[in-house]
Amino acid sequence: MQELLARVGSTLRALGFHGTSRSYRKQAGDSICVVDFRGRRVRDSFYVELGAQPVFGPSRGDADLARLRAYDCVLQLRAIREWPRQMSASLFASFENEVISAQAEFFGHIQTLRHALAVDSPRVLMYKFGFGTSYVRTIVTLARAAYSLGHVDKAHGLAELGVEDFGPNEFLLAERHDDVERLLAGHARQHMCRQLPVVDPETPYQGV
Repeated sequence: MQELLARVGSTLRALGFHGTSRSYRKQAGDSICVVDFRGRRVRDSFYVELGAQPVFGPSRGDADLARLRAYDCVLQLRAIREWPRQMSASLFASFENEVISAQAEFFGHIQTLRHALAVDSPRVLMYKFGFGTSYVRTIVTLARAAYSLGHVDKAHGLAELGVEDFGPNEFLLAERHDDVERLLAGHARQHMCRQLPVVDPETPYQGV
């Protein structure tokens, strides 16, 4: 596996990434882009995980941007396909091409986030960026990004959408250590008496 990662690492460095072995990152526009390779403990395989961290919003746990891993990023995409640790030349070519195309598509899409926060409705924002993580985490991520850019009304709209779609309980239980989480909790309290559908908070958002 180390030899495979060294070979694909050379390709990533040619695309502007820095790093060694299993984790590579670069800054592109408004975001730190991360490509991680994560092995399976019980199977002789590994998978690719992409993460994007807008520089205008805090990372999960306020992780150091210089040492960011994909799981620290607020926007994530985990490749569905797993790859064997030993590959033929043709399979490696497919793997390398998939890494190149997946990171280009994902990170290119993330570059549209700043503009989207300014012009798109909360529902459209969830449709565009609600992937790779849970519904609640996506709402908090987008609301925090909107708030940090001065789009306070958009942050309120996202909070309202989250409470309407998911219900108030999860937002009330969140640690309210910043203005955005207090905002979400405030919207949740306003809706406590409403009958809302119950959704598993760890279910990835599927859009509309």
